[in-house]
Amino acid sequence: MKISHNKMKRRGTFTCSAFAAAAILLLAGQLQAQSTPADGAGKGVAFTTHSGPAEMTTTVDRSAAQIAERIRLTLSVVVPESVTVSFPEQPTSLGQLDVVDVTDKLDIPLGDQRSWTRVYELESLLSGDQQIPEIAVAFTDKRGETPQHGVITSQSIPISITSVLEGQADPTQFRDLKGVVDLPITAPPTYTAWWIAGGTGLAIATLLLVVALRNRRQLTAEQWALAEMDRLVDEQHVEQGQVQLFYSRLTDIVRIYIERRFEIAAPRLTTDEFLAHIRDGETLSREHCELLKDFLTQADIVKFASYCPATSDGNEAMETARRFVAETAPTRKQSDPNPVAQEA
Repeated sequence: MKISHNKMKRRGTFTCSAFAAAAILLLAGQLQAQSTPADGAGKGVAFTTHSGPAEMTTTVDRSAAQIAERIRLTLSVVVPESVTVSFPEQPTSLGQLDVVDVTDKLDIPLGDQRSWTRVYELESLLSGDQQIPEIAVAFTDKRGETPQHGVITSQSIPISITSVLEGQADPTQFRDLKGVVDLPITAPPTYTAWWIAGGTGLAIATLLLVVALRNRRQLTAEQWALAEMDRLVDEQHVEQGQVQLFYSRLTDIVRIYIERRFEIAAPRLTTDEFLAHIRDGETLSREHCELLKDFLTQADIVKFASYCPATSDGNEAMETARRFVAETAPTRKQSDPNPVAQEA
């Protein structure tokens, strides 16, 4: 059967156009898979707590996100006139979520009340179920003759972090070669080459991400805690006058260590709730319970009552935390129930 030259030319043009369209759709699908929020994303949650004259609303704009996708956490405290609010020092992380940015809107008139708001921009580079820990905010009621100090605490919020690779083919697994397929030799348009190059670059970046996530080593809870304490000392917060930040970071390290070492939800309990929990159980000895009680009580006074201890007090608190971790760590014959993943 004979086919005219014009028909062959039109067929070649159609094949080229179809190939270009397929490439565009494929890349668009890949980009959409990266930019579309994970299942459950967009479903914000909000909680309201009360303490004395203060009312706090904790809001998170999504309960699920992908790796490196922003999560917005908002703490809004409403108090009467003559009541001031003090947010804690700006942290670098909340649990396993990194703090990317912090914005404050303080002492805003709201009728006969005042509004104090802090917004955290968070993200995580680790997939899995995570937790935004509770955050304690101090306030001072100056309406009476003697100022009254208090603390209002937000609720912890579970967050699900999913990988951009979930539900996609594993690029590290090679597939069997297929038979030879003859394709018409046509010169693709220039823009098609750009789409192909972009798709290739995306595949390489995905492969590097998979390798990076798999190239990890495991630390015990004790090793992780001592390494974080060394890092905290190197940051010299006490020497720079950032005492509240130092005590907040140090207590977070101890609480997370306890959670991973003894499987107690220490970061999600207030100090009083946590101390009551360990007194009722047999996890810690009486000596370690008293040591932990003194340590956490002193830290709360610094964080919430604007107490400024001496540098020697900060050093003593660090040594107390190190001693507690060293004395409660598992022996060599025991295994750590919750090793911590650490980048190699």
